[in-house]
Amino acid sequence: MAMADRCSIEDAVGMRAVNAMKGAFVADAASMGLHWIYDANKIKELTGKDGAQQKDAAFFEPPSCPFYSYKSGQFSPYGAECMGVLQGLTSVEPFDPQTFSEGYAKYLKAYSGRLNHASKELIANIEQGKKFPACGADDAQANSLVKVPVAVARFLGEDNWPARVEEVIRSHQNNDVAVMYGIASAHILHRILTTGGTPREAVEWASNDSSPLANEARLKLREAISYAAAHDAVEAASHWGSSCRLPGAFLVSVHVMLNSKTYQEAIRTNIMASGDQCSRGCFIGACMAAASGGESIPPSWVVKVDDFDDVANLSDKLMKCGKAH
Repeated sequence: MAMADRCSIEDAVGMRAVNAMKGAFVADAASMGLHWIYDANKIKELTGKDGAQQKDAAFFEPPSCPFYSYKSGQFSPYGAECMGVLQGLTSVEPFDPQTFSEGYAKYLKAYSGRLNHASKELIANIEQGKKFPACGADDAQANSLVKVPVAVARFLGEDNWPARVEEVIRSHQNNDVAVMYGIASAHILHRILTTGGTPREAVEWASNDSSPLANEARLKLREAISYAAAHDAVEAASHWGSSCRLPGAFLVSVHVMLNSKTYQEAIRTNIMASGDQCSRGCFIGACMAAASGGESIPPSWVVKVDDFDDVANLSDKLMKCGKAH
């Protein structure tokens, strides 16, 4: 292959990675207004989808999460975690999991918003002197999915990228289930980035016996593909579980991507499905934007995201990390 051709392919893959990160952050902010509402009928009532005057589920006003009160345009606690990963992976060069863990704990401790169990445990473990990977929380929730868009982008092109992504996950969640489904998500996104294929193509590839996924994750993917053919997202959230727990959050994310044609449709559908839309949204948004291009992220949504300029600048900076200059 000619050098120019190889460079153009690398540029296209890198652009998809940047789009994935932007898609993840915008999806998180768009989902925050109805985050952690576990009653799909309540969301339907709030948005007027039952026949009354309709309100957009994306960037819902006023933000109505029952567990925290942020203003519209802010990232959810998951988006804030993702920003910490982006800042950390941009500044730790070369990558070292111990240094990253310490910096991530410092970032989370300074965060003024809501901290979840894994973050509190990481902070406590670091303060007790625990080192990587023992500093990571024994937590099997969907925080691992949130790290995927940034971690995959950071180690794109490296032969051992799955091991590096696992280190990023274990820095926060030293738990085999979190790692299994985080790595499964990473392989799906990586497949989209490197082939330019659709989320469905990547999911079907990941479900094959020859894929690098753990057998349990492959089997669950096959179940999700079969279920998605005959059920909507609200039913999927009820069936697989709408909470932060894995594998439910992973499988609902896959369901939404299999049945969505556009970025906007996927994010709105995920919000209406109820529950932990923000962790799912980060993964869904990354995959949909990587496949469909940056132009698939509505400009009217982008301007509503408070810290989008930081996301854009750090994403560009991240893509230079680990690369020869």
